Amino acid sequence: MKEYVFFVRINPEALSEADLATIHAGWDEVVETWKAGNHYIYGIPVVQPGMVVGAENSAAGVVRENGNRLVSFIHMSAENDEQAIQLAAMAPVLQFGGSVEIRIPQRTVADVTVN
Repeated sequence: MKEYVFFVRINPEALSEADLATIHAGWDEVVETWKAGNHYIYGIPVVQPGMVVGAENSAAGVVRENGNRLVSFIHMSAENDEQAIQLAAMAPVLQFGGSVEIRIPQRTVADVTVN
């Protein structure tokens, strides 16, 4: 199995309470399905706004892309890219204008000097 990171984006401010409840219930179902298939490793919700730091300044806020912002990272495993796409397509945010970006984590080893 290969490791993947799913970056989940949506504009939660544009959703009704009913939409949010539907998404949360959908995540419960999807995560259980992913766990049953040994695909789900862990997820980290990051729904609250944070800090945006630039070269010249920093401020409270979020970075938006096409109106959406990052709301979670999900660490997954899949046999291949095609399966990762199939798993990401199950995300309930897609029904509400959200998106899932799939990345392969890069593992680097730091040089170690032994004295």
